[in-house]
Amino acid sequence: MNENWKPYKKQELALSLSANTVTEILYGGSRGGGKTDCGIQWLHGEKIGKFEDGRDKYYIHHPKYRALILRKDYGDLVDWIDRASYLYRYANVRVIGNPAVMIWPSGAKFRLGHLKNKSSYEKYLGHEYQRILIEELTLIPQERYYIQIMGSLRTTVPEIRTQIFNTTNPGSIGHYWVYDRFVKPSPYGKVFTAEDGRKRIYVPATIEDNPALMADKGYIQYLEGLKLTDPNLYKAWRHGDWSVFEGQFFSEFDTYLHVIKNFIPNV
Repeated sequence: MNENWKPYKKQELALSLSANTVTEILYGGSRGGGKTDCGIQWLHGEKIGKFEDGRDKYYIHHPKYRALILRKDYGDLVDWIDRASYLYRYANVRVIGNPAVMIWPSGAKFRLGHLKNKSSYEKYLGHEYQRILIEELTLIPQERYYIQIMGSLRTTVPEIRTQIFNTTNPGSIGHYWVYDRFVKPSPYGKVFTAEDGRKRIYVPATIEDNPALMADKGYIQYLEGLKLTDPNLYKAWRHGDWSVFEGQFFSEFDTYLHVIKNFIPNV
């Protein structure tokens, strides 16, 4: 783990979740919650021992560790690569190829890819990745594509356990299935066991959880200004409000107004 990087409280919570505790993590909410940096640090993996000099050994120090980083459009990962290269600068990580592969001195590899068409969801079939990071999960239109990707989440390395880390803001075309899979079933920040037996968690974060960005008054002013031009986007980006259904047919849907509790249909 990069000792020069210190997590905020919400990031610390997400990074403390071992693969024994939870398989699927959704980290998100408002803009500015520290999603990107948290995902980059999460890729280091868990501790697997110590070096002879007493330093901690993580997944990145294992030559067979493989991670996959995905986003709908590969071009949108340019900023992610730039940020990751900066945060990994202490470790002499090489970035080669297009799509890029990040190679650690140990031989561990991070592969980057896209999900811009249906065939791209199948290109990873047969691959083995012990950790998968998906940036902006709600850009994936249907849950079944996400499940296809999870088919590559597996391990033949006893020391390394599997986990998937997703980041997103509310909204976009996949909003509802992400909400239904991660946000709706359990109180925020609590691990729950889904019907398929997997353990999941939604860790909400807002810009208030990120002291560094809170100091950027211009960015705060931009987010606050959205309430005047796009109230739905304001609720999603400023407050991480999942009652906003950006990209859905019924954009005005609100759980509190349009859901009938304890409704028993006529049969």
